[in-house]
Amino acid sequence: MDVSEFYNDKFNENDRLTQNDNRHKVELYRKRFLYKKYIDYCEPKSIVQIACGTGIHTNWLCENYPNIKIYASDIIPKHVEQLKDYPNLDKRVWNCIDEVPQEYYNADFVFVEGAWYHLNKEDREKLLANIEKINPSIVIIDWLSAWHDTTQRLLQNKAVPDDYKNPRPNEPFVFDTEADLKYLYIKKSYDVRIFPVDMDLRFGYKDLNDVSNEEFIKYIDLMNKTIGTYDAKQSYIMNTTEHGCYIIVWPKN
Repeated sequence: MDVSEFYNDKFNENDRLTQNDNRHKVELYRKRFLYKKYIDYCEPKSIVQIACGTGIHTNWLCENYPNIKIYASDIIPKHVEQLKDYPNLDKRVWNCIDEVPQEYYNADFVFVEGAWYHLNKEDREKLLANIEKINPSIVIIDWLSAWHDTTQRLLQNKAVPDDYKNPRPNEPFVFDTEADLKYLYIKKSYDVRIFPVDMDLRFGYKDLNDVSNEEFIKYIDLMNKTIGTYDAKQSYIMNTTEHGCYIIVWPKN
């Protein structure tokens, strides 16, 4: 798939996250909850946002954290052009596997919004090498895994097998969950935790589009209070999510 063509002509991330499908809205709220948690905890002075897309999270970061310098980049010029102008925003077209802009060095945080699951293994290594050059305290990676049919297993009260593997290995958007996490552990010296996005069936919801707005907000609040991060080394298969998750990594002490 041509990423530039897809996001230029066929897809609008803002619409996906804000329109009528509550399952996608969960992703929006959960990501902002995660960002706020770590920003408030670590109080960064600067954030590098890789693959910022149409800027729905960039705008939120700039407006809610005016004293933090936000360095937002995307490979698609159209996305960068439509970002709003903020006093604390540096926006540019940049391919995350190319040479790192000098201004990005020593940023406190790196947020990888969507680049990871568009890259092959070789390019993911280049991205991680670039993140190491930036040398942040924390990295959060928006990460789509091979967990889509896990939800269906849970709906049918079927266990997820210990030897679960990617059922669609030829699809570029879906990677083998265990291999990805082992790669981060073995190839790089990171502590790795995973943060499920949505559709936790322990709450009894089977279709979030059938609930009122009040119930939906309660669902978000309940998730944020009870579903935190998991040690990825202990949990290669998370059976709580339909869309995917975020990986939080930081250098080992």
